[in-house]
Formats: sequence, C-alpha cells, structure tokens
Amino acid sequence: MRYPVTILLALMASRLLGADWPEFRAGPARDAIWNEPALPAALPAGGPKVIWKHTVGTGFSGPSVARGRVYLLDRLQPPLAAEDTERVLCLDAATGKELWIRAYPCALKFKGGYENGPRATPTVHEGKVYALGSMGHLHCLDAQSGRVNWQRNLLTEYEARIPDWGMASSPLIEAQMLVLQAAGRSNATVVAFNKETGEELWRSLSDKAGYASLIAIDSAGQRQLIVWTADALCALDPRTGAVFWRHPRALRWDQAIAPPLFHRGLNLLFISSDREGTLALQLDRTRPGYKVAWDNFSLSSLHSLPVLVGDCLYGSITTALSSRSAANSAAWKPPLAKSSGPPPT
Repeated sequence: MRYPVTILLALMASRLLGADWPEFRAGPARDAIWNEPALPAALPAGGPKVIWKHTVGTGFSGPSVARGRVYLLDRLQPPLAAEDTERVLCLDAATGKELWIRAYPCALKFKGGYENGPRATPTVHEGKVYALGSMGHLHCLDAQSGRVNWQRNLLTEYEARIPDWGMASSPLIEAQMLVLQAAGRSNATVVAFNKETGEELWRSLSDKAGYASLIAIDSAGQRQLIVWTADALCALDPRTGAVFWRHPRALRWDQAIAPPLFHRGLNLLFISSDREGTLALQLDRTRPGYKVAWDNFSLSSLHSLPVLVGDCLYGSITTALSSRSAANSAAWKPPLAKSSGPPPT
C-alpha cells in the first residue's frame, strides 16, 4: 500500500518565506524550535488548502526541506517494485514534482515487525543529502542530481546489531564529520565519518544501540556529542569519540527513541521514554560531568521528546498533554490524564 504526502498551504507558505528545515528536529541543538514567522492562529473552515500531493511508499521518515526541495526516504515492495526497495526521493517544494530518486535493494528483517520502511530523516548540508536506511545503508548523495558521492553498509562493514525496529539515527553533521548510532560491534555503537569522503574517523562505545539521533551541545567550555543508547546516556568528545561521562539507564524494550534535549540557560539535559519517565541531568559548568537533577515518571514520552518553551517542558503521554518545570519537575496535567504511578509490570 502507498500513502500520499500532503503539504498544507499554511505550512508551505511559512517555509517558503522562512528558513529551511534541513534535518531531523532542525534548530539549535536539534531542539525543534521554529524561529520564523508565526503560523496562523486559526485554520480556515474545512482546513488549509492543499497545494499538492505526491504518492510515495511506506516508511516513518520525516521530510527535510532545503533550497526549494523536499527530501524523503520510503520503501516499495512487490508488485510496486521488482524487489524490496528503499528509496531517497527529491521533490520540488513548490509543485511536488519528482526531481530524482535514488533506489537500492533492501530486504527488511526486523525481530519486532513494523517492517514499513526507513525511520531516519535525511540530513541536507552544503549541497549533499545524507540518508540512513532501516537496515544500515548509509548514502551521501548530490542534492541536485541524486548522484552517489559515497556509501557505506553498516550491516556488513560493522556487523551492525540492527535494533528490533530498525536503524533510526538521523545523521548529524558536526564540523567535518557525519556521526550517528551505527549499532556496530567492536566498539562501534557510534561512528564518525568524514562527511566528504565517507572515511571512518573514529568509533566509540560498545553499548546496544538505541534509536535516538545524536545532538551536539556546548557545555563547560567543551563541544559535546550527546548520545542515548539502549544502555546509557553518554557525552563524547567530537574530536576523538572519547567518553566525557556516562549515565547508565536500563530501558525495557530498549526504547531510547526521542533524541536528548538540552536547555542551554539552565544547563540541563533531558531524556524521556515510554513507561520510563523523564530524566533531567544537571551538567557541570566547569568540566564535562553531571548530577541527576530530577527523575519524574509521570511524563513518559514514547516517540517525540517534550518541547522546551521558556523554562517549561511540554510533552505528550498516552492519555494527555503534560507540562514540567525544567528546573524542578513541578507539573500540571489536564483532567483527562491518568494519575501517575509505578510503571505497569
């Protein structure tokens, strides 16, 4: 089955006039903050006007928008393709016209099912598109033509231990590197590649990989890569991959999914997971390090990390919208929310 991607008038108008959205949770430190002209306060009766639709395959990848183009990953299966295939698509942002497609064979073999297609969102940077498929196919493509600049196969080259629901770490560009959770063996949970050539620069950690994308922050006078694996929340030195600090956190079903979130003013780092709650770490301002600020079970976000607005953290749980003070976890929840308690067994 195929599904249409629909671009709405209000969203498209704002993006054409404002900044691009070239990666997963774009914004400073991947915080998903929109700093461009405000969206309409109210939608017209019947909803926004549809500008265009383009039918694509299945998948969970989000679109990236850069320089008037939309980039997306999807999956096609027989009879829509001769064999199981993943694709990187490029569409005209104004018309939805297909500009190019880069396709490659990819048989999905997940333990947990949900074999619908790619998870990670492509990253567009300096005329190149970096895309990670659900079974570890990593491509660097020319943004204009779709030509392959370089490619790596994380499954075969790193013996990647594919997470139960597939590879989902959207590529992060940091200085001259592309870095992501590669899920590899031999100290290769995280791997940094030269963004121009695909050459490996360093590898780090022997954890079981999570699904969360990395973020890069400035704290204690150091640039730090924050990675949330299925075993721990870690800070790495982007120059070498050396571990600055590590906070172990066991998760049921390895659901390290939403990326970490950083509050620059309070120097707080957050992670949140289904049935695990939200953890806040107070980072040291003098050297790379941390202490636990608070750990609150009542706000447990599965896929989407809460959003910081001022000094409040807003997130969704199964039954409600919830809010937390970033500093001390004080909270409100609408009446429809269930009361918090111990996680179900």
